[in-house]
Amino acid sequence: LRPRPPFAAPPCGLLGSRHRSMQTVATILRMVVRRSLANRRLLATVIVGVVMSAALMSSVILYSDAIRDLGLSHALKNADPISRNVRVVVSGRPGLPDYAARRETTDRLIRQHTAPALEELVHYGRSATFYPSEPGLSFPVGEDRPRAHLQFVDRFETEVELVEGRQPNAPVGSAPPVIEVLMGRDAAAKLGIELGARFDLHPFWRQDLAPVPVTVVGFVEPRDYSSPFWFGKVDRFVMDSTSWPTYPFWVPESVVNGTLATYLPDMDSSVETYEFIDIGKIDARNARRIEDGTRALDPAVREQVSGAIVETKLPDIIGEYRTKLFFTRLPLFALMLQVVGISLYYLVMVATMLVERQQGEIALLRSRGASTQQVIAIYAIEGLVLCGTAAVIGPFLAKLGIAVLGYTPPFESLSGNAALEVPLSRLAFLAALGGAALAFGALLIPAWRAARQTTIDYKHALARPQTQPLFLRYYLDLVLVGIGAFLFYQLREKGSFV
Repeated sequence: LRPRPPFAAPPCGLLGSRHRSMQTVATILRMVVRRSLANRRLLATVIVGVVMSAALMSSVILYSDAIRDLGLSHALKNADPISRNVRVVVSGRPGLPDYAARRETTDRLIRQHTAPALEELVHYGRSATFYPSEPGLSFPVGEDRPRAHLQFVDRFETEVELVEGRQPNAPVGSAPPVIEVLMGRDAAAKLGIELGARFDLHPFWRQDLAPVPVTVVGFVEPRDYSSPFWFGKVDRFVMDSTSWPTYPFWVPESVVNGTLATYLPDMDSSVETYEFIDIGKIDARNARRIEDGTRALDPAVREQVSGAIVETKLPDIIGEYRTKLFFTRLPLFALMLQVVGISLYYLVMVATMLVERQQGEIALLRSRGASTQQVIAIYAIEGLVLCGTAAVIGPFLAKLGIAVLGYTPPFESLSGNAALEVPLSRLAFLAALGGAALAFGALLIPAWRAARQTTIDYKHALARPQTQPLFLRYYLDLVLVGIGAFLFYQLREKGSFV
C-alpha cells in the first residue's frame, strides 16, 4: 500500500461532495443552454408570453396609478380655487396677551394637518367698527349712519396698485394716534372722498375716549379682482351690501395690532388665515392623508382656539374623486385579469407544443435513470431564468406602453398631448413578479405531465392518439363561454360592472 500524499484531497467527505455537486450543476446548466438554443425559435414565443404576462400584471397597477394621478389632478384643477383652499377665521382682542398665541396656534395647526399641500399662508385682519365724522364733530345717531373699519393683509404691496397719492407714514402720537390711511379708488369715487380728506373715527363701544383722527393719503385698487388671493371677497375695496355708507380703510398690520390696540385695548378684531393649496403637491400617494388631515383640522382648531371657524371643500373634492375612482377600477381589473388569463392560456399552449417536441428527449432521459423531479428541474431552471428576467423588465415595458397613451385622442384633453406620467412603485414590481410566477406555473404544467411518462408510455402515445381531456369531453369550455356571454350581457344592460 502506498502512503497517501500529505495534501491530497480525501476521496470522500465534504470537499468531494461539494465538487460533485458543482459538476452536477454545471452539467445541468450546459444541458439547459443547449436545449434552449436547439429550440430557440419556439422558445422565443415562450419568452414573449412570459414577458407579456409580467408586463400585463404590472400594467394593472401602473395604469391604475397613472389614471388615478391624472384624474385627481384634473378634478383639483376644475374645482373652484376658493373651495379647495382653506379659510380660518379667528376673533379676539389684539390688546390681550393671548391674541398672538391664538394666531400662532392657528398657523401651527394648519401646517400640521395640511403640510404636504401647503403653498402659502396669508393673513387678513379687520378692526371693529368705527363711526366716522368730520373732524371735531360728533358722529350721526341714525341707523343709516356711516361706518368705517381699518384692515390689513399680507403682501398688500404686491397685490394692490397705488393709483394716486402716496404710501402712509407711521402714526403720530398715542392718545389718540393720528393715522394715515389708504382707500380703494372706486369706494372713494362712490363716497365723494378726495386725497387729504380727514375723518374722526369714533369707537362704537367707547364714548369716553377721543376719536382717532385719520387722513386719506392715497387711492389703491387690486391688480386682479379674480385672483384667489382675495378669496372672492370683493367688498374689501367697495362695500355695496349695506344700506349705510362704509369706509374701508387700508393700513399696515402694525397699526391695527399695535397702535390701535395700545390706545383701545378692548377693541375686537378678526383675523382670517388663508391657506393656498398647491395642487401640484397632491398625488395619489398622499391624497388620503391630506383628506384626513384637512377633515381633522376643523375639530382641532375649534378645540384649541375658541370661536374659530374653518371653511374648505378640499376633503369633499378628494373624497368624491376617490369614490368615483373605486367604481372605475373594478371594470379595469376585470378586463385586465381576462387579458392576463388569455396570456397564460397562450403560454400553456406554446409550452405544450415545446414539450411535445421534446417528449422523445424526455423519454430518453427517463430511460437513462432520470427521475421525474430531475426532469422537471431542467425545465424549472429554464423557467426561472425566463420568468426572473421578465419580472424585472416587465414593469418598464408596461410604463413605456402606458406613457404613450397620453398622445392618443381619449387622453389628449387630460394629458395636454404629452406622455402620461407613470410612477413606478413597489406594488407594480410585485404584480410583475406575480405574473411571472403564474407564467412559471404555466410552463411547468406541460413539463410535469411529460416527465411522468416513461419510455413505454411515450411509445404507446405514438401508437395511439390521445383521448380528449375531461375539460373538452364534457363541453366545459362551452359552459365558460356561456357564463362569459351572460356577464357581458349584464354589463351592457346595467351599464356598470358593479
